[in-house]
Amino acid sequence: MRHSIGMKLFGTMNIVVIIFAALLIFLHFTFFEDYVIAKNNEMLEKTYYSIDRELVTTGSLTSSYLEKFQSQTGLHITILNSDYELLYAVTMQGEEEEPQNTGAPNEVYGKIIEAHKETILKNGFIHAETQADNPNYLFLIGVLDSGDYLILGTPLPMIATSIEYSRFFIIITGLLTMALSLILIFLISRHFVKPIVEINAITNNMAHLDFSKKYTGKNNDEVGELGHNINSLSSQLET
Repeated sequence: MRHSIGMKLFGTMNIVVIIFAALLIFLHFTFFEDYVIAKNNEMLEKTYYSIDRELVTTGSLTSSYLEKFQSQTGLHITILNSDYELLYAVTMQGEEEEPQNTGAPNEVYGKIIEAHKETILKNGFIHAETQADNPNYLFLIGVLDSGDYLILGTPLPMIATSIEYSRFFIIITGLLTMALSLILIFLISRHFVKPIVEINAITNNMAHLDFSKKYTGKNNDEVGELGHNINSLSSQLET
């Protein structure tokens, strides 16, 4: 069974495109979630260092300064004293409060801090996931220069939603890319195969002692050189 070189080229290039598209989707589904979590943890760390540096520089943290990070990053910001009593909180909804110290420790954060206190004091902060609020949060819990504890959180459902949107987008763009590639590969394969098909027809006529057809392509490459050599050979055989 005769197989067209154009179809072989078209099929081979399509296989390559499909493999790369499948690899892209596989890598996205396998590693993208970890990458997003890592980037969010990195953002929490940068915010922690910025807030602690502000405290060291100015000696205090103002409400407007803390609100800046809430508005820029949408973080949940909480500050507890060394007895785990609430000193400051900025919620994800943009509400602000500076409650009086009631002497009632925050039990949820207090338990986490107590469980990892040695690590926090040694490294400055820890990363944690907790069900302290609804929805769940990805947290950084760090100790400030004042000895107070800074809790920075970003909701995990928001992260999960952004990941789902990203996965949907990568699938749609992958399918559209493959569809567009099929069209482009078909046109490109025809362009490259056309002079070869023409040369094949000429040599087939030459085999039947018909030297009337000549190669008319203007390719300035190996195929064009082959075509002109065929023309020369055809003229000599005809003579």
